[in-house]
Amino acid sequence: WALSELHKKNLLYEGHKVIAWWAQGGTALSNAEVSEGYKTVEDPSVYVRLPLVDEPSTHLIAWTTTPWTLPSNCYAAVNAKYEYAYLLDRETETQLIVAAAEIEAMRKRLNRELVLVGTVPGKDLIGKKYIPPFDWFHGTKEFKDVDYWRVIAADFVTVGGQDLAKRRTGTGIVHVAPAFGQDDFGTLQRENQDRRKAGRPELPLVCPVNPNGTFDPEQAKTEGVAGLFVKDADKVLIRDLEERDLLLHRENCKHTYPFCPRSDKDPLIYIARPAWYIRTTQEIQRAIDNNAQIGWLPETIGQGRFGDFL
Repeated sequence: WALSELHKKNLLYEGHKVIAWWAQGGTALSNAEVSEGYKTVEDPSVYVRLPLVDEPSTHLIAWTTTPWTLPSNCYAAVNAKYEYAYLLDRETETQLIVAAAEIEAMRKRLNRELVLVGTVPGKDLIGKKYIPPFDWFHGTKEFKDVDYWRVIAADFVTVGGQDLAKRRTGTGIVHVAPAFGQDDFGTLQRENQDRRKAGRPELPLVCPVNPNGTFDPEQAKTEGVAGLFVKDADKVLIRDLEERDLLLHRENCKHTYPFCPRSDKDPLIYIARPAWYIRTTQEIQRAIDNNAQIGWLPETIGQGRFGDFL
């Protein structure tokens, strides 16, 4: 009855949410459960070339510790407030774009000279089109008119990151795959909100991963990846990038990663899963007004803990 009433009032809707997912068990975990399963692990840390469409010898350099998410790449995010450097790599005769704050770290990482050609503010990179690291969706009939694979601005982009071994990580350019991260998914949600207001069709969610954590054979175009568990596909995808000269650098990154506390050998994955939701925000002011009429003991709870929750 309650659900039918919510449906009548247009408060029930189907959507997606990025959750911590135990693929082997087919269930989501709460934040409390996730916090119990963190381990210190070493994962592949890759620096990937994203050639600009209009300047094929100029490459955005994106960094990730989840290579398995690269086939689902939709954006490259920069921080509009940062300065970005064009570096000439004489070894490959290409120009690399990274945050200016990461120049010395990049030279040290590659162990070779990178000549500074010039710098631009991050806002000047916004809108530039690039070729994604994998062509599972790019160039296909279904995605021909989809406005993906371009540079966007995002405040979550930072510089100066370190792993647990105190090695500097990152480039100031973030690979964004909306189906596999909170910030990533939030980016797509905001974009689609703007598109709805403008009367434009929403962008689709790109997710070639099955609920059991394996790559969908109908979407996985890289040889040897179809049917693999995502973490097991890292090596195959990295090798493919290297063979196509899109892997600038690879090392291992020591960091903490969540595993399922019910089965501590199973790594969790963050993935957007479909579910039914209630539009609580539609009635939020009514809830706040009702809360003000309640005689809370102690009084601070009403405006404090519970008020903050509302």
